[in-house]
Amino acid sequence: MAVQKANRDHKAIDLRGGFSDGVLQLSLIPGLEPELLSNCLTDNTCKGVILQSFGAGNVPNDGEFSFEGIIREAAALNKPVIITSQFPANETLHTAYEPGRAAIEAGAIPTGNMTAACAVAKFRWVLAQVDKMISEGSIPPEGRINKVREMMATVYVGEMDVATEQH
Repeated sequence: MAVQKANRDHKAIDLRGGFSDGVLQLSLIPGLEPELLSNCLTDNTCKGVILQSFGAGNVPNDGEFSFEGIIREAAALNKPVIITSQFPANETLHTAYEPGRAAIEAGAIPTGNMTAACAVAKFRWVLAQVDKMISEGSIPPEGRINKVREMMATVYVGEMDVATEQH
């Protein structure tokens, strides 16, 4: 997997304002019980979740501390979950670690090498854009998570590097 540096050319930016509210951010710590998040997910004010992992996308995935079930529950409720790192600009896009891959396979959205602060701002912006598209009828509600995933992977202002397949 090669990494293509984000294009830093100065070009016109299509500014679209608005940031979503109802975003829950949780820093993962050893021994954190995933069920603590369950009640928040079912609350109608929760529109999305940010999990700050231990490092390069490492999300607990063993036994009672596994977050895979919570990620799947969020997906079933049409609430996207993104994975950021608690450390500056760590790569969560293509982690080699099984716990990170398991979270992504459960439905979590990686944030590449964006800083946590950048990922938070982008996620809130993306949610607002996607929810506006749903309210205008340009995408169906069931397409919400896929559209969020697509937009989080899109580089808008050089906020992350893009992974490319090597051939």
